[in-house]
Amino acid sequence: MTPQQLRDDRRRHNRLTEDHWTLLHVTGTDVHRQHRQMLAVTARALGLPAGRWRS
Repeated sequence: MTPQQLRDDRRRHNRLTEDHWTLLHVTGTDVHRQHRQMLAVTARALGLPAGRWRS
């Protein structure tokens, strides 16, 4: 990632945050190896009750 790409990403992140978006950062490992934890974080961010989704 170039310094310009990083600046653009951070600006985009800030704009979305100002517009009341919740941004979650995940990695390939989160998706492929720790998907249950990633789903739990996502569910909490969406305000869903624990255990109401399946992985």
